[in-house]
Amino acid sequence: MDPITIGVAIAGAKKLLESATDIKEIAGSIENLFSHTEKPQKRKIDPNVDETSISVVATDIIAEKNNAQALKNLAQDLDAKFGYGTFELIKAERAKRVEARQKRIKSAEGKARAKKARHMYWAKETAKLVMLLSLIAIPVYIIYINRCTGPAC
Repeated sequence: MDPITIGVAIAGAKKLLESATDIKEIAGSIENLFSHTEKPQKRKIDPNVDETSISVVATDIIAEKNNAQALKNLAQDLDAKFGYGTFELIKAERAKRVEARQKRIKSAEGKARAKKARHMYWAKETAKLVMLLSLIAIPVYIIYINRCTGPAC
């Protein structure tokens, strides 16, 4: 996301941390912050503004540093309120759960791919069986039609 959105998410999390009485409020705010910081950065491209100009680059870098400092301050506030290392534990646990979720998704994709492969295998085998039965049934049918049924046989 753009630096402004990340800054707003950090400010919101910090404000909720100060006034929240429920852990769920704080957790929701931190989740919002993580979702904003992990999304790929998408800038609105203005045709009148040069992306390589010093002012744009400086603004991006300064905003990123301000957000990093605000995130560090939020981590310190969380640690002060809930004990040292809380923010790092939250980040580590979240990373572990995200990794486990990605493994489950990959596993599900692998199972779906295997199921599709089995389905295709049996579809091909069924087609082969139908072709084989056709190759046997057609000559048998031709012989049956041309059999001798008259008195001269």
